[in-house]
Amino acid sequence: MSFAAEETVRGPRVLVATTSFPRFFDDRAGDFVLRGLEGLRTRGWEVEVLAPADGATDPDGAPARETLGSGIRVRRLRYLWPARWQRVAYGAGIPANLRTSVVARLGAPFLVAAFALSIVARARQADVVHAHWGVLGAVASVLAPLHRRPVVLTVHGSDLHRRTAGRLLRAVTTWAVCRADAVVVHSPQFLEACTASRPRGAGCHLVLHGVAAPGDEEVEAAWRQRRGSLGAPRVVAVGRLVAERRQDLVLRAFAALRQRFPGARLTLVGDGPERLALAALAAELGVAEAVELVGDVPASEVPEHLRRAHAFVSATEVETFGLAVAEAAAWALPAVVTAVGYPATLVAGTGGFVVATGEIEPLIAALVSLFEGGGPESAGRALRRRVEDSGLSWEASSRRLGSVYRSVL
Repeated sequence: MSFAAEETVRGPRVLVATTSFPRFFDDRAGDFVLRGLEGLRTRGWEVEVLAPADGATDPDGAPARETLGSGIRVRRLRYLWPARWQRVAYGAGIPANLRTSVVARLGAPFLVAAFALSIVARARQADVVHAHWGVLGAVASVLAPLHRRPVVLTVHGSDLHRRTAGRLLRAVTTWAVCRADAVVVHSPQFLEACTASRPRGAGCHLVLHGVAAPGDEEVEAAWRQRRGSLGAPRVVAVGRLVAERRQDLVLRAFAALRQRFPGARLTLVGDGPERLALAALAAELGVAEAVELVGDVPASEVPEHLRRAHAFVSATEVETFGLAVAEAAAWALPAVVTAVGYPATLVAGTGGFVVATGEIEPLIAALVSLFEGGGPESAGRALRRRVEDSGLSWEASSRRLGSVYRSVL
C-alpha cells in the first residue's frame, strides 16, 4: 500500500464509513475492506473512506487525511481528546473493547457522533453511502433526508450475533437492515437472516471476499516440506484472541491430539484480551512448550504460518466469511471448523470437518481423524480446488459490490 496520490478517472463515487481500516502498510485491521475498494478503483469508481482514528496503540496515529496509491481518499475521524483515549475500534474489536474498557464505552457515543457529522458533510459529494457495521448503517439511514443518497449496509455478523452483540445493538442493526436501500452479507447464513428482516422485494446481496491465493508451485513446495514432518503435525489457528473465538477449545483439542502425536505443535496467530488466560491454560494442560502464541502479525507474515502448518482449526462461535479459513484453504490446508458462517459452507463435504460449536469431543475427534486417516494432504488439495471452483477473487468481489451500488443508484 503506497501513500502517493495518483491521477483518478472521474466516475461514480462512493463514501464508505467503516469502523476498521488499515492504519499503516501491511496492517491486517480492515484489510478486506481496502482490498475490495481497490478493485472498485480499477473499475472507475471514486472512493472516499471514513474510519476511526486509533489512539490505543499509537497516540499520534496515521494521518488524519491521506490518499492511498490506488487513489482512495481516507479521512480518520478524531473523536476524543487526548488522542490516546480513542480506544473504541481496532485491537480486540469493538464488541470486546466495549466489554473490557470503560474508556471505550465512554468514547462510543463520540465516535458515532463523529461519523454522523462526517457523513452529513461528505455524502453530498458521493453517489452512494456504504456503511459497514449496523450502527453506522442506522446513522446513515437516519441522516438520509439530509444527505439524500442511497445507503448500502454491510452486516458483518458481530452486530447481530447474541454472543457478541447486546440487545440494543441487535435492535439497532435489525432496524438498519430494514431501512437500508441494499444490504450486503458475506455468508449464506446471514443472507437468510437479513432477507427475512427486509421488506418484501428489497435488496439483500451475498458478496464473498476474495483470497490472495498462492501459485501451484508455492503450494507444491509447501507440501514437500510438510510431508517430511507429518509425524509431528503442526496445527495453526488465526484470529483475535477473544472469548467468542473459543481458542480455549482449540487448546484442549490440541492437548488431546498431542497424546496421539507427542511431537505435535500449535501456533495461535493473533492477539487480544484472552492471551494471558490462554497461556495459563496451555500450562495447565501441560502443552505450553508446544504452543506458540505469536501475537498480531502483519498481513504479509500470515502466509508463512500457513505454509508451515499441516492443518487449520477454528472453534469460533461467531463468523461471517472467515477470511483466514479461506486463505488456509488456498494453501491446500485441510480445515476443522465450526458450523457457522461461510467456512462451514466452504469445508462441508470436502477438505476437512465441520463440527458443532461449543463442543470439545467432536473437535478432538475431527483433529485426530484428520491425521490418523488418509492424511491431510489429499483433504487439503480438495479444499484448494473448492476455493478455485468458487471463484474467490478480489476482482470478482469488487465486481459484485459495484453491481450492488449500481442497483440503488
